[in-house]
Amino acid sequence: MYISGFTSVGTGYTGSAQGIGRGKKNMSLEEYKSYIYAKISGAYSKDNMVLISDEGYKAMRDDPEYEKWVMEQVGTFSRTAPKSDRNRTYHSALFVGATKEECRSECWYRRDKAAEEKQRQEKRQVRLLRKAKAEKKARYRRVLAENALKKAQKERDHQNSVFRDQLYAEKNVCAALSVKGKYL
Repeated sequence: MYISGFTSVGTGYTGSAQGIGRGKKNMSLEEYKSYIYAKISGAYSKDNMVLISDEGYKAMRDDPEYEKWVMEQVGTFSRTAPKSDRNRTYHSALFVGATKEECRSECWYRRDKAAEEKQRQEKRQVRLLRKAKAEKKARYRRVLAENALKKAQKERDHQNSVFRDQLYAEKNVCAALSVKGKYL
């Protein structure tokens, strides 16, 4: 990503800082950039960028206190920048200018569509399993209710047949015929 006036610390500068022996203030700007890159190259990940303007490099080269402050900011930034999770890839950038007021950081994320789709599928499977379980439970309850009704009907039929048998035994045929149920 190109941002006007800023140079990414992680690109274009390799090797050692050759001018370190003669002091930071006497280094060329390119040598100083290489020196700073070597100093902070391990402090950030691929999702975190440190972008320093040419004026920022010059200010850091000329003011050791400002350089120290910037290095502290880079360390803090690399520790506190949001980490990517399974659904989002976070990106963050630290912009360093010539003064503390010109420094800022920004953070944004990009959703991982494949991970989101996988999560959506997992939720769908859970939902379908819950629905199937609820349907199975409902079927079980319905069968229990039907069986209870059948059992109750059999019990009533049995009681009616016993009562009818008693009426026949007492020679009360008219009453026995009026009892609901199966005729003998």
